[in-house]
This record gives sequence, structure tokens and C-alpha cells, in this order.
Amino acid sequence: MHNHKNVFGETLVEALVSLTILMSSTIVASSTIIYAMQSVALSKDYLVAQNLGSEAIEIVKNIRDTNLMINSTNKDDCWTVISPTLEIQGNQCTNMKRLEIGDPNPITYIPKQDTNNQWILEKLDKNLNLNSGVATDNEYFKIYKEAISSTTPPVYVYSNYTIVNRPADAIPTNFYRQIKVLEITEVSGKPESVLIEVKIQWFTGAKVNEMKGVTLITNH
Repeated sequence: MHNHKNVFGETLVEALVSLTILMSSTIVASSTIIYAMQSVALSKDYLVAQNLGSEAIEIVKNIRDTNLMINSTNKDDCWTVISPTLEIQGNQCTNMKRLEIGDPNPITYIPKQDTNNQWILEKLDKNLNLNSGVATDNEYFKIYKEAISSTTPPVYVYSNYTIVNRPADAIPTNFYRQIKVLEITEVSGKPESVLIEVKIQWFTGAKVNEMKGVTLITNH
């Protein structure tokens, strides 16, 4: 009795096994590539968020320095004014808006540039919360980027704009920025230091990401 091997059957089984292994390897490789791309995108977003947070802190310091420069004789009283102007020089800043603590009512700020391209803070009675906040309120904190150069690729600058004053050519991003005062320390009735919190939130798909930073600003 001859023992004939089913060569075609074995070849078919081997081919199916090889194909299954190849498909599994391809799926794993594809998943790894997708995960790597998502990780790179998320890392880039965190870098942008970090830069936006650092910029906000520098803007607050810039406003502080401007106040100290134009009010050198009254710096202890005027350095927390949120919209520096030469009009307050020599005055007591009595009627000028200053940094305030938002407790219990929400008081937050966004940085913007005035008509003279000078940094100021705009006071809002809203809170940034992409998870459960009011959508129309969140839009006040949205970051836009605006082309400042016609080069290829164009150079962009990131800025906050309120709903009513954003330029028509400003491009919306996935990022939102809020500045909040956590604490004000006074000496002899005048502000000595201000504890600032900067919160950045952004979307990755439907997921909300957040980064916070806290810094102490003093009057010198």
C-alpha cells in the first residue's frame, strides 16, 4: 500500500498560515505607525501649549514692566493695572482696571494687543472649561493664528481675540488660553505680589487636554 502525501493540501494550509502571519504582522506594524504618529502629534500639541503658557506669563510681566516704567513715582500702586496707558502717569490709578481675584464670581483674563500693538489684558466674567463649560463662553478664550508674513510657508503669530474683534483672516486653532489671579499679597494696602495661573486647553479629536502653570509676579 502506497502512502501518498496530499502535497496540494499541505501547500494550501502552509500558504494560509503564512498569509495569516503576514496579515498579523502588517496589522501590528500599521498600529505601531499610527500610535507613533499620534504620539508625535500629541507631543507637538504639548509643546505648543507650553509655549502659549510661557508667552502668557511673559505678557503679564511685560504689562507689569510697562506700568513700572510709565509710573515710576507711583509704581507700588499702579503696577497691576491691566491696560497700561500714559494717561495714568502721575495719577493714583483710582479708576483704572487692575488684576483681581475671581472668587466667588469668575474673573479671568485674556491677553490681547491694543490699537498701538501694546499688550493688555482683557477682563472677562467667564471661565474656560471645554469639558462642561458654556460653549459660547469658551469661544472667548480660543486661540487664533494670524499670518504676519507672505512667505512660503507663511509665518504665523498666535493670539487671543474676543468674538467681536477677531480679524477676518485669523485662523482658529484647537487651543484655548485663560489667565486667572489666584492670590494677591498686599503690604500697607498696596499689592506686593500676584499669584498667576495660566490654563491652556485643547482638543485632540474629541478628547480635551489641559496644561496649567502657576507663577508669582512681584512689583519689581
